[in-house]
Amino acid sequence: MEENKDRYFLVSPGDDQITRTRATARRYLWMREDNGQWVRILNQSWRERHSNDIIQLCTKVESPLLLDWSFAYLYKNDYQSGWLNRNGRFFGCPENYHDKLAHFVLFLKVGELERTGWVRVNNPLYYSHEKRLSEEQKNWLSSNGHKVYG
Repeated sequence: MEENKDRYFLVSPGDDQITRTRATARRYLWMREDNGQWVRILNQSWRERHSNDIIQLCTKVESPLLLDWSFAYLYKNDYQSGWLNRNGRFFGCPENYHDKLAHFVLFLKVGELERTGWVRVNNPLYYSHEKRLSEEQKNWLSSNGHKVYG
C-alpha cells in the first residue's frame, strides 16, 4: 500500500527575493519534488529548490486531496474572499482561488456549490449567489460589512 503513496512537502520558498519580501510572514505551499525541483500542487508550476527553503512537513498520501490544506495559504478563515455555505460557515481563500478551494478543501465542483446555494465572496464589497440567501448567510454577510438586499 505504501508504494501507491507520493511524498508531499509543505514548503516555504526561501530564495533571496521571497525571503526579503516576506521575512515576517511565511507562506507555505504543498509541493512535491521532481528531479531536484519543486512542483506546486495547486497549479503544477515548477520552481528550483533553494538551500534556504523551509520544509515544515513531509507526508505520504495517495492523493493531494488528502493533504491538510489548513497548513497552507489556500485555506484560512481570516481571508476576505472565500465560500459561504447555507449555514453561514465561511471558508476563506486568497482572491481568485475559489475554484482551488472548492476542489482541494471542499471536494466539490464550483457548479455544485453554486447549485446548492453557496455564496462566492469575492472581496469585502462583492459577492455572488445563484439561490436565495439563507438567514445565516444574510447574517454573516451583514456582520462582515456586505450590503444585503432582499
